[in-house]
Parts: sequence; structure tokens; C-alpha cells
Amino acid sequence: LGLASPDGRILAQEGGGRFALRLRENGTASLDLDLDRGEALVDTVYLDLRQAPIHLEGTGTLEGTAGVRNLALQAGIAPHFRVELAGGALAREGEAWRYSGTLRFGEMDLGAVFATFVRDPLSAALPTMRGLEVSGTGSSEVEFSGAGSDLDVRGAISLTRASLSDGHGTPWSRGSIW
Repeated sequence: LGLASPDGRILAQEGGGRFALRLRENGTASLDLDLDRGEALVDTVYLDLRQAPIHLEGTGTLEGTAGVRNLALQAGIAPHFRVELAGGALAREGEAWRYSGTLRFGEMDLGAVFATFVRDPLSAALPTMRGLEVSGTGSSEVEFSGAGSDLDVRGAISLTRASLSDGHGTPWSRGSIW
């Protein structure tokens, strides 16, 4: 399976996996998606889906065209991160969407996340980033709510033994990259 978005920002080839959507008469819905074959390029982020499969599962209660309540999602790109959405709600109010929930990022390897989503995609434009290394682990819990483009966020981020260095053990300083 090959895929290209109209603007060319998302490309995939030889992709495959599993998709299931279940809708029930009482309004409950569930979704399961696993992409574990092929390759994907999203802007400048490259993923070999055999090495970094994408998983998404969720449930919620549909309220006609008004929105979704009791939204719960679990998603992740192994081995990079796993995120859960609890107590989610999405509803249409006039022309804007109102939304809320709690996001929990489980413990993640900061080095793998940094390499895949920051350093490698940006190193062509910023060659001094090529040698940067990040280590440690992180997790977070964030509550959010908003309407349209207005967003309120509060929460906590936990970093354990986190560091940023030039790859030779020298701590990073802003002047050494830009």
C-alpha cells in the first residue's frame, strides 16, 4: 500500500496493519489501529514501521453530530513513547469545538525520542545538531481544556537523569549549536 497526502507532507510505502471500527446502537464506539509494516515519512520524520509500529485504540460515546464523551485513547510509537487520553470530551459549540481531557505520557527514553523526532529530522538544516545526544527518561501528566484555538493546560513533567551533550560528554550550550 502506498500513500501520499495532497501536499506531500505525508508519504508511506508498503504499509500494512490492522484497522477495526465498531459502532453500537447505544452510541458507544471503539477503534483499533495497528500499523506494523512499511515505511512512513511525515514532514522530515522517518519511521520504519517494522521497527517502530504505530498503535491506537480508543473508546467513546457518540452524541450524534454534537460530539463524543467518555473518550479514552491509548496510542504509541514503540519503542519511543506511549500516551493515554482519559476523560476526553469533544463537542461542537456553534462554529468552535470544545475539548478536554487528561494526557499521560508513560516513561519514555528521551534519547530515542530526541533522535527520531528532533535531531535526525533537523540535522540536514542544522548540521551542528548531528552530534547532539540526549539521555534519561521522562514522563508527564497534563490536563487540558479549550474551545477553538483557546487552550488551557496544566500538569507536570518528570525527567530522570536527563542530559543534553555534544556526543563527546561535553554539556550542550546554546552557542555550540546555532
